[in-house]
Amino acid sequence: MTEIAHDAIVRSICSNSVTVTLLNNESCSGCQAEKSCGAGKESKTVIVEGKYNVQPGDKVTVTMRLSDGYRALFLGYLVPLVIFLFFLVILSALSVNELLAGLISLGTLAPYYLMFFLFRKSIFTGISFNIKA
Repeated sequence: MTEIAHDAIVRSICSNSVTVTLLNNESCSGCQAEKSCGAGKESKTVIVEGKYNVQPGDKVTVTMRLSDGYRALFLGYLVPLVIFLFFLVILSALSVNELLAGLISLGTLAPYYLMFFLFRKSIFTGISFNIKA
């Protein structure tokens, strides 16, 4: 099973979860696209469900199945792109003004992201993070 791994520091421990802060990627500092990419600019905090033998301040590795990462990318980026392009092409074929077609196409994403937000717990039930000390 292929995994995505990222170094992190344990920030706090609760009864059934651990809060970690993902460390910025050190290789970003030498990259020419660093300013436009945004991958290494800000730390991200992740809550990892489960009990682990770690203490605040410990350096750990947070892992996630690669298939879970692809699922998140598919739902977060690919589906909205397809929805946007679908409505843009249909509206353009119906000879709707380009500006109006673009705005309506963008507007169709609002219900998608609203449903995504409302059902986020059921959508991402299978996606989990793990900690390797």
